[in-house]
Amino acid sequence: MRLRLLATAATLVLFQFVPAGLAQDAYREPSAALKAIADAPRAPQVVLSPRRDLMAFLASPGLPGIDVVAQPEEKLAGLRIHPRVLARSNFSFGNDLWLQEVETGREIRIQGLPQPLSIASLGWSPDQRYLAFNQVDPRAGTNSLWVVDVAAGKARQLSAGLNTISARPFGWLPDSQHLLVTLQPQGARMPVSDGIPTGPNVQHTGVGGRITSVRTYQDLLKNEADAQRFEYLLTTQPALVSVDGTVQPLAEAAMYTALSVSPDARHLLTQRITRPFSYLVPMSFFPRVIEVRDMHGKRRLSTVRRRCLPGFPCAIPASTGGVGIWRC
Repeated sequence: MRLRLLATAATLVLFQFVPAGLAQDAYREPSAALKAIADAPRAPQVVLSPRRDLMAFLASPGLPGIDVVAQPEEKLAGLRIHPRVLARSNFSFGNDLWLQEVETGREIRIQGLPQPLSIASLGWSPDQRYLAFNQVDPRAGTNSLWVVDVAAGKARQLSAGLNTISARPFGWLPDSQHLLVTLQPQGARMPVSDGIPTGPNVQHTGVGGRITSVRTYQDLLKNEADAQRFEYLLTTQPALVSVDGTVQPLAEAAMYTALSVSPDARHLLTQRITRPFSYLVPMSFFPRVIEVRDMHGKRRLSTVRRRCLPGFPCAIPASTGGVGIWRC
């Protein structure tokens, strides 16, 4: 009884010395001097135009707020993904965009920009008539493509529903009238797991069962439920978006990691990952198919590439119908 009274008294004494601000479950602001250092803006990013006579300036704040840092996040196959906007977890976005003439230094402000502005990437069209940017707004849960008409100094939205997790947000075609993008497939829904395993967790060892030491990675797939969420998040629909907003789907939806157009704009080079997935290595080691397609999405040439770890067997699915290339 005496020990219990002493412990209670000691607790009361400690609470008397706790500052009032710490007794509350809330964040506290630093001093004005420290806050000025933390909130100091960074130097803007500069993107020079193809003719080298215009500069696009993209400014971003010094540090993100807690509302951005605390955004939802999926950690799968070595990736960190924002599931609401279907993009990589990113804590730095451009919040101001303007143009400036190189020769005269005259600043050109752009009308019609989305608010709040949250730019993940931007790029000039080859003929310099347009400036495209990818607007990712974690608060609103949107991922969209916008374009700036340089002569008019006005911005407008071209397409919504982008998926920029594993491929570039956009790429200009040589005609400066179309952009190559990856969209979220229509009707796609995130798989819901009840936590009950659907089967055993099977992993293959090397030939003869010998022990092979391998590197360890973070944020790997752990089970089939993770694999299904990963497959949903990375599945995209390639499409061409014209500067007038017309959307033309290309090929079938798949887990594309790279898309590029040939210099003559007649062919499309695609890379996509396929099952089986690994629970030991990140996405960069997953099997992938590299294909050459025409601009209607029809396959012209297909190659299968699989990266594997030393001591582990490499196999190529027979259903791919491509030329096998593997590294061990």
